[in-house]
Amino acid sequence: MTRNHFQLLLRLWHFADNNSSAAKDDRTHKIKHIFQLVLARFAAAQSPGDSLVIDESMIPFRGRLKFKQYIPGKAHKYGISLQIVR
Repeated sequence: MTRNHFQLLLRLWHFADNNSSAAKDDRTHKIKHIFQLVLARFAAAQSPGDSLVIDESMIPFRGRLKFKQYIPGKAHKYGISLQIVR
């Protein structure tokens, strides 16, 4: 696939209506439906057993994000906090 064809597909591919009223209230309104479908599939695929481990890690990121965190005790002080359940 050529780069121009990929950019055209990416520009025209939408998951939600941009003119809906949810667009003003929710920052994730464009991917909320597809995200809920993925979460439902993941929940149906695996149920936790007797031993459950929750690991938290910091993905280094110094750009501009609304949910970026600053944790002074971590090696990477600025970033996105990620919780992994195993």
